[in-house]
Amino acid sequence: MGELEGQKGAWGYVKGGMGALSEAIAGAARSHGASIFTDKTVSEIAVDAGSGRAQAVVLKDGTEICSDIILSNVTAKITFLDLLEKSSASLPSDFLQSVAHIDYTSPVGKINGKFEQAPQLPGRPE
Repeated sequence: MGELEGQKGAWGYVKGGMGALSEAIAGAARSHGASIFTDKTVSEIAVDAGSGRAQAVVLKDGTEICSDIILSNVTAKITFLDLLEKSSASLPSDFLQSVAHIDYTSPVGKINGKFEQAPQLPGRPE
């Protein structure tokens, strides 16, 4: 388990910890005009009835935040079956059925990223 630059059993760690990776991703997104909201509860993803495209998130307090692009970091079940519930009629029923049957019992997660340069990892010469 684990591999780094072809060496099995080797592990790399992000300099500054996983929080530093999150901050780097957030910083890159902000530098391209993204707005990131934390500690906010989303009650709905609003969809334009004509185009079928997500157009806003509605917060629990009723605030509506409009955007050309909306990213969700919750599960597909929560995104498509709860947050898009009012708009789910426009989604194919076989898709919604597939989402409803996703098995989330594995504790493993993976993120693939594209970086302009290799991340600085302890134990990896620069």
